[in-house]
Amino acid sequence: MRQYNLDDIAKAYIQNMMHFNRRLDEETGYKIFNAIANHAQNYRTVDARLVMALVACESSFRPDAVSRAGAQGLGQLMPFTAERFGVSDPFDIDENIGATFAYLEREFDRWSGYNYRLDRVLAAYNAGPGAVERYSDAPHHGIPPYNETINYVRRVVNIYYYLLPEGERTRFLSGQSRHITETNGFVSLAS
Repeated sequence: MRQYNLDDIAKAYIQNMMHFNRRLDEETGYKIFNAIANHAQNYRTVDARLVMALVACESSFRPDAVSRAGAQGLGQLMPFTAERFGVSDPFDIDENIGATFAYLEREFDRWSGYNYRLDRVLAAYNAGPGAVERYSDAPHHGIPPYNETINYVRRVVNIYYYLLPEGERTRFLSGQSRHITETNGFVSLAS
């Protein structure tokens, strides 16, 4: 069995980050990687690879990103969300990543015991928990029928799926996301 050291793992993740942001310098990549790795130790329900996938979709790993709606930083926190989670500088890598983990953990706790829990958590991150509650029943299963949110959930899940080692990918088949399906022993990503 091959053993990896942390620097090899960090370099691999930074290479993945650079796929989304070709202007990302190595120093900033390490800061992002370290912030995610450090905060992952404090949150029991949030996988660091999920945060990597979410940040890839939210900001393409640009700490200075600002959306048209006013969302800021790596996790694209709205000002009121940043304030709620104690963020004084949404462009600070560590603060933004910490709030992203905290928000996701809150939503994982909220949707514990529900089918398609991961989809609900990501939809809440994108459209807000109120929208997920309004569409909690079938046929929506917590994903509001907004094209932006549907596509967002699909993109984050797809990236997350590919960041997981092959042996862990099958956990998606147990009701975490309806964007992963299995047919005759083959796993596929829903389009």
